[in-house]
Amino acid sequence: MEEIIMDMEAIIKAIQNTQTPKLLIVVGLFILVLAFLTKIGGVIEVSQEQRRWAIPIGGFLLILGLILNPSTPPDHPPDKSSPPKCKIIVSDPNPPINVRESPNGKVLGTLPNGEILKIKATVRSEEGDWFKIDYQGRDGYVFTKLTEKDCD
Repeated sequence: MEEIIMDMEAIIKAIQNTQTPKLLIVVGLFILVLAFLTKIGGVIEVSQEQRRWAIPIGGFLLILGLILNPSTPPDHPPDKSSPPKCKIIVSDPNPPINVRESPNGKVLGTLPNGEILKIKATVRSEEGDWFKIDYQGRDGYVFTKLTEKDCD
């Protein structure tokens, strides 16, 4: 379930980096305009049947485009100071730390204390949070409580 949510977040971010949200807004507005017109330029006639479905579909496309559109300005100006640079390092009282194929899954290997982790995502489970990391070219998971944050 966690991976599906992370995949959906990746899909939404990918869509936001395209022209798709703006296109959805334009198409949604166009369809909404059709709902209130009977003739367009005296050439195109819009039937009652077409106007009936135009409002829900046009409204849906418009709202979806507005939700996905990343160009809305932030509520407050961005902070000019750079955030501290932090690293996540292995800090297990009983080293080495296990790297698993999934949270609570089969052990893929181990990492020694002091190893710096490349975090891909944080995954929540009933037992606690896990970091999804890059481990030997594949995804691995380490329990977050066995790591520490080291900030400059």
